[in-house]
Amino acid sequence: MNDLLTILEKEKNELFSHRILLLSYGFILLFIGLFLPALIGWEASTISSSCKLPEGYTSLLDLEAEYFLPLIFLFVGPFISLPAIADSFSGEAERKTLESLLSTPIKAYHLYLAKAISLFIFVFSFLLVAFFLFLGVMNFVISPFLGIYGLIFPGPKSFYIIFLLFPLILLLSISLGTVVSFKVRSVKATQIISSFLLLPIILLSTAKIILSENPSWSNLIKGSLLLLVLLIIVSLLGKILFNKERLVLG
Repeated sequence: MNDLLTILEKEKNELFSHRILLLSYGFILLFIGLFLPALIGWEASTISSSCKLPEGYTSLLDLEAEYFLPLIFLFVGPFISLPAIADSFSGEAERKTLESLLSTPIKAYHLYLAKAISLFIFVFSFLLVAFFLFLGVMNFVISPFLGIYGLIFPGPKSFYIIFLLFPLILLLSISLGTVVSFKVRSVKATQIISSFLLLPIILLSTAKIILSENPSWSNLIKGSLLLLVLLIIVSLLGKILFNKERLVLG
């Protein structure tokens, strides 16, 4: 456990030392937290207020926010993690620091877990900040500006997507990308291969959710179960593949 915590601390320090990565995440934070609310507010202001709203929605702003925010999380989250994923083993190999890492007594699979867990905590925490910034701007800036009053907050289904379905997608993408990074040993190749693998997985598990403005609970649960099965398979694959001999030999 101590070895695992040591690697987690190392990975955290490395993530926060990448200025370009942090800068790109900062731009995404501004997009989700500031630009997206402004875009939603502008679109809501151009639609006639007399149009009929679906049941359960009190304003056009509420409807737009309920539809866009889960989609942003489902697609942006997995793909913004790719640069950090690609740097996990591929970056270590290119910087010639992998050998020193392997000289420690930590097990190879624990190294895999530490990298995957640290990336998940980093990306999910970042998107949580973006989520609360989005809600703050929507409720305290956009709504009063448009003369719309009432708390804008995700409904049960959007909450389910953001706090259960999205973490499963993120965990799967990070686990899969880390396995690819271990096998490929090239940062650019890892990003390309991971992107090609992730897109069909995300579409397969969320197609019915994305295409529906009000997805059914059965589709949400089916998507979650599919992602959970895929996550277990990828985790078992990682446990089989990761050993120090393979890491040394490549």
